[in-house]
Amino acid sequence: MEELVRKAQVCEPLWVPTSNNSHEILSEDEYVRSFPRGIGPKLMGFKSEASRESMVVSMNHMTVVEILMDVHQWSNVFSGIVSRAMTLEVLSTGVAGNYNGALQVMRAEYQIPSPLVPTRENYFVRYCKQHGDGTWAVVDVSMDNMGSSSISRFRRRPSGCLIQELLNGYSKVTWIEHVEVDNGDVHDIYKVLVNSGLAFGEKRWVATLDRQSERLASAMASNIPAGDVGGKCPIITSPKGRKSMLKLAERMVLSFCSGVGASTAHTWTSLSGSGGDDWDILSNCGHVEEIAHIANGRDPGNCVSLLRVNVIQIMFALLPSGFAILPDGLVDDEGGALVSGTGGSLLTIAFQILVDSDPTSKLSLGSVAIANSLIKSTVERIKVAVASNMSKAMGI
Repeated sequence: MEELVRKAQVCEPLWVPTSNNSHEILSEDEYVRSFPRGIGPKLMGFKSEASRESMVVSMNHMTVVEILMDVHQWSNVFSGIVSRAMTLEVLSTGVAGNYNGALQVMRAEYQIPSPLVPTRENYFVRYCKQHGDGTWAVVDVSMDNMGSSSISRFRRRPSGCLIQELLNGYSKVTWIEHVEVDNGDVHDIYKVLVNSGLAFGEKRWVATLDRQSERLASAMASNIPAGDVGGKCPIITSPKGRKSMLKLAERMVLSFCSGVGASTAHTWTSLSGSGGDDWDILSNCGHVEEIAHIANGRDPGNCVSLLRVNVIQIMFALLPSGFAILPDGLVDDEGGALVSGTGGSLLTIAFQILVDSDPTSKLSLGSVAIANSLIKSTVERIKVAVASNMSKAMGI
């Protein structure tokens, strides 16, 4: 806890800004000098990832604390990062029922939404404490030798966040991520992204928490306009209807994220098949119409839409499916200057299709062929659409 607080409050020489002041990097030499009583030296072949970020979120400070200390809420809110989580043992519930002094042993698996990047599994202790100035701190630190086969690939040094209460229900959150990891099994196209620290770093955690605060504010909003700004489709104004739609969207995201990653709970198997024509299962070449809309964030792109597909028939039942879009990477060279990748995106397309109501039935080659055709045709359509938009932007 002492280490986390110091890492959150101290600047140079522990944290050194990059040449363009875009972010801070941890000086490993200064870290070793400042914290000689840490959890030991960095393991051979491991890469250190250390970052911190501060942000003001429109969420009460105790709400943030509760999200972090309740494993169910934590895994739901951060479902894009936490593929699995459980509390193994509660050593202390804290005092006065408000998590002050709470201490628990946990297990978690961290992911990015792609099966090409191995998850990071970790046993750790999570400790929560209220400090004298009213600031709360929640810190995690790895526990070694807990019997996990992947424990040797990932170790978490004191990481977590400081939560400071502000006026009008706002909070200032300072998030610290400090881990050591062996990224040798990461697929080549994701290595730049993962090595940059963006894939698992503090920016994803803080951005996710900020989006959660926006969603909560949207769910509780009462002054909803009757029509969309563009007049394209009606906005759902009923509080009950909005709550139901947002809950459904949350369950869809949970299902999608749990299926698209490389979690050990859902092992991927490569299949091949032949037969079947190209077929767009999502719309069957029909007309797609947005019939209702819920805005749930500051950016107009953050919304929940109810779509209607005008087709004669839909051949398969669709479970939550969609797209995960990540940057192709941003890294520092030795001088601290930013070196970008191609400036492109890493796109993962995932379709969950119920092809047989009998869970014991075998997957047919025809079903595999249809799934392959669907993925290929969707990828090609996205590439064509992106190329067309780029040509228009460049005046070609």
